[in-house]
Amino acid sequence: MPIRRIVDSHVHLIDTTRMSYPWMDQAPEFRRPFTPAHYREATVGLPITDLVFMEVTAAWEHCVDEIDWVESLRADEPRLGAMVARAPLSDARRREQILGELRTRPRVTGIRDIIQSEPRGYCCSPGYIAGVQLAARLGFAIELCVFHPQLPDVIELVRSCPEARFMLDHCGKPGIRDGLLEPWRTHIRELAGMGNVSCKISALLTEADLKQWRREDFTPYTDHVLACFGPKRVLYGGDWPILTLAGTYRDWFAVTGHITSGWSESDLDAFYYANAREFYRIA
Repeated sequence: MPIRRIVDSHVHLIDTTRMSYPWMDQAPEFRRPFTPAHYREATVGLPITDLVFMEVTAAWEHCVDEIDWVESLRADEPRLGAMVARAPLSDARRREQILGELRTRPRVTGIRDIIQSEPRGYCCSPGYIAGVQLAARLGFAIELCVFHPQLPDVIELVRSCPEARFMLDHCGKPGIRDGLLEPWRTHIRELAGMGNVSCKISALLTEADLKQWRREDFTPYTDHVLACFGPKRVLYGGDWPILTLAGTYRDWFAVTGHITSGWSESDLDAFYYANAREFYRIA
């Protein structure tokens, strides 16, 4: 069944001439601009109607600058309908000011303070929980990017913040290249039991063997996510350009086509389009 319309809920845009990205010291292949024009080239012919910009962990001083730069790109790429910004949730001194500034940018509907590179306990510390609670009161959704061993911390965070809306990125980055299913499956089931968490099927190529992955590698993970979260709480995301470490955008789109083969038309539309528009409040 052909896909009629797509919201790509996870798009990174990069400008190394404007901002610094410390993580690129370990990933120099991304130390160049990735613009809307490059994205269009990678996705030509696909029915992508809306994009959600995902912060790219630029240096902390660029939290608001990055959003203002992406907003300026809408003249060239009007599909940029929503944005997830970086903010220092655990920093009591700075978070209120930065969240206050981001609140004045109407397309910023989510906040991410990336967890995957932090030690265990980071996202369930009292400071991080207080930051999430503040962001939720201001109307922001909370984006969660973690490796699978950190999922117990995420469960504790979500339990502590029942008023917040959470998006788990990349299925919680399971151990696909090692064929690990437990305890990831148990943790996903527990998270899905909390009604304020949704899950993004994205970035799985880079959790598998970068050179020798197969479409079949992903189905034990995506089938479990769908069974736990149901069709109304799973979203499609591209994770461009990070996915290029393991293939092309069309490779990933073909994988999701394999994952969703046999889905009903309504479930396909929810996954590729409607769920993201609702979660990220795309007008």
